[in-house]
Amino acid sequence: MTFKDVDDELTVPVELMAVEARPDPPPRPPEPPPPPTSAPVADPTAGRSSRDAGPERPDASWLTARDAGSDAAVRDAGDGGEAHDAAAEDAGEGDGGASDSGAIAQGAGVRDGGAPKVGFAGLVTAGPTNVRLLLNVALIRQHPVGAKMGPLLNGIPQWADFMKGTQTLVDPVRDTDWILIYGPSLIHTERDAIFIRYGLPDAIVDRAIAEATKKYAKGGPYDAGVPGVAASLGHADQAERVFLRAQPQEAAVVPPAKAHDFALLLRHRSVDPGLRPGEAVRLIVRDPHRQVAVPGLKFPDAMTELRLWVVPRADGGAEVFADGECKGEAEAADVAERTREFLKNVNTPGTRILTRGLLNHVDIQVVGNVVKTHLSASREQIETVLHLVAANMGVQLPAPGAAPPGPVAPAGGAPRPPPVPAGGARP
Repeated sequence: MTFKDVDDELTVPVELMAVEARPDPPPRPPEPPPPPTSAPVADPTAGRSSRDAGPERPDASWLTARDAGSDAAVRDAGDGGEAHDAAAEDAGEGDGGASDSGAIAQGAGVRDGGAPKVGFAGLVTAGPTNVRLLLNVALIRQHPVGAKMGPLLNGIPQWADFMKGTQTLVDPVRDTDWILIYGPSLIHTERDAIFIRYGLPDAIVDRAIAEATKKYAKGGPYDAGVPGVAASLGHADQAERVFLRAQPQEAAVVPPAKAHDFALLLRHRSVDPGLRPGEAVRLIVRDPHRQVAVPGLKFPDAMTELRLWVVPRADGGAEVFADGECKGEAEAADVAERTREFLKNVNTPGTRILTRGLLNHVDIQVVGNVVKTHLSASREQIETVLHLVAANMGVQLPAPGAAPPGPVAPAGGAPRPPPVPAGGARP
């Protein structure tokens, strides 16, 4: 499967900026008056009128020491599409009955942050988000197979180009909690926005950004025009990028043309990626015939949106779901028949041997104008397919069945704690 180039612009969806950062601390109260002395001294100014100076002026340091509290809440933002994309639509499709491994997305203090407040409306453009990919890395890290995927992610050319020279500082599986990529296309990422929530100290991530940006002749500190937002200019995947750091343990990578807009938003908002309980991956593609190319399978114009999500199981397997929304019921029936024929042709005896029968029992149903597909994968099947992909990319994964690597101390920092058991939260 490959992604196509689409000539659309990057927008700033309002639903991403729904978690509000904590407000600035109030001024300190005035100091209490000193206790009276045993021998009072006459006040030479007694009887004169004087203006009340009010409370003591706060030290200027608090103005720059804002606690953004970006992890204060996580809201279920849905798919970022119309109302029919709400989580209720997916209920009963397999993810609603997922194991408790998804409880990491249900942190204490969940709240609805609401829409951006006055002052930001002029910056938020409610436009189409053609492709949206969300990786719940904290959940992937708990999975016995997912925990070993670091080399695979580092082998992706776009990621490798972004992180060149920083591999000893940051590992995508060990050190991040979620990664959100969205924009008009995934084939030319210079028009996409990338948001990352990580568990490393900010100082280490700042070092990694400095290493990543110094490779570019024009790289280095960048003026995004927003005080309090650290910005750096770099070059990756054949285009200039601006790395933004506005909230604790969050980073964004955006096109230079959008750096000021995003910096304004991120200065006062924490990104809400729309994590769903139990989901490790969610991919949403609008108009897939314009976005995705699969050899042997043509997405018809009648399919308006493709939604795919993965629910890991405690036994090392996973449930894979896909919804293809079409313009009508007849179009959905046609897409379902084409998909069945495609799977029949691709699942040859050789494919069945290579994938350990992964495609032998794919369930395809039509419900109204939606084609619903479900695939259940065992741990052995997942490990086999991942090793095939890794071999094709020229990277090496730990042997199938091997235990995932334990927490490793990043350069200059303490070891990350081990993954939290299902239903728990990091201290």
